[in-house]
Amino acid sequence: MLMRNGKIHNVLFHGKALILLYLIAALSLNIALPAGVYAKEKIWVRWIGVDQLARVMREKSPVVIDLRTPFEYQQNRLPGAINIPIEDLISNRTLLDFYKERPILLYCRTINKTRMALWFLEDRSFQLIYALEGGYEAYQRKGQ
Repeated sequence: MLMRNGKIHNVLFHGKALILLYLIAALSLNIALPAGVYAKEKIWVRWIGVDQLARVMREKSPVVIDLRTPFEYQQNRLPGAINIPIEDLISNRTLLDFYKERPILLYCRTINKTRMALWFLEDRSFQLIYALEGGYEAYQRKGQ
């Protein structure tokens, strides 16, 4: 409590109200929040290396999404991969919603398109997304 101009002010209330107003403004404007003010865990994506790929494929049976061009997909791909070029995903964010209840594995040539896809899929309520570190190039380097 604070006494000002003969009136009692609840400083704690005003401080909480100010934080609440900041949170509302930040969320509506997509402003970055300071650490500790609002902690939203994002456990929906797990980056895996090529050495973990076989185990994830065997144990989780993810839907494998190749984000590369159709030409690259025709040249070589991970076993069982579905080709959904990043350009298609950009033009239709709901394109992968059919697979929300299943784990999915995203990959591209390196990781650039995968990162972009993750950004477009943010907050789409997927059960679990795996992303291949190093992309198809890393997979080829390991002799797979």
